[in-house]
Amino acid sequence: MSKLPIDLSSKLKPIVQKLVGLAVLIRKNTFEIANTIYLARKDREIYNVKEGDKLKDFLITNNVMSESAYSIFLTIGKNQYLQNPDIVKYLPIHQQSLYLIASKIKKDELKTLVDKKKITPSSTVEDINQIVNNLRDTKKPTSKKQTRLYTISIEYDDLKKHKSELKMIPIKILNLFPYLKITK
Repeated sequence: MSKLPIDLSSKLKPIVQKLVGLAVLIRKNTFEIANTIYLARKDREIYNVKEGDKLKDFLITNNVMSESAYSIFLTIGKNQYLQNPDIVKYLPIHQQSLYLIASKIKKDELKTLVDKKKITPSSTVEDINQIVNNLRDTKKPTSKKQTRLYTISIEYDDLKKHKSELKMIPIKILNLFPYLKITK
């Protein structure tokens, strides 16, 4: 194990090293569970058998995991790029964080975020949510927001009486707001 970033007493050092080792095992086991579920699901799709569903049903009915946990592991397992040795050591350990990364962040974005140290092993779910929200904000189209100002209802008889005058209203509006789009 590499040198710890903090100075610890000789009594605490082995405990912290063990906890760090366990944290790494948690991440490794998360990926093993995710891969197993993903492969079972993939086999079901390839061979058109219900084995993947049987596994899911077994895990849920025997309280091994909830349906949402199964879904989280399946999503993590589908995204094999998360397990790239150059990436995995920089990822957070928490399954929910891994799920957010797997479901919301593209491969090239993840590489950039890891390189810029925006995603680290100590990133929390809240940190990942913030990153995802920031990515979404930067991807929003820059077009101006459109708002419907008014809906006008006119009786048919009145429309017939004032037809020529009403035809001028869109022209007057366009003169005031040339960027508007008027639809019928």
